[in-house]
Amino acid sequence: MSVTVGELDTTVRTFQEGKGDAPKQAQQQLNEFKSNPDAWLVVDKILQEAQYMPTKYLGL
Repeated sequence: MSVTVGELDTTVRTFQEGKGDAPKQAQQQLNEFKSNPDAWLVVDKILQEAQYMPTKYLGL
């Protein structure tokens, strides 16, 4: 899995606060992340390093 926690923060923020087509693109990226069978391996990093609180909810 090549996504960083910082990139995840940006994607979640875009999904929640973005305008136009950006939230749709962010939702697609988040769906791809969540469907990855190895996504659970980064839960600890998400919970520790995420700066945007909704990203931490994604980790749960």
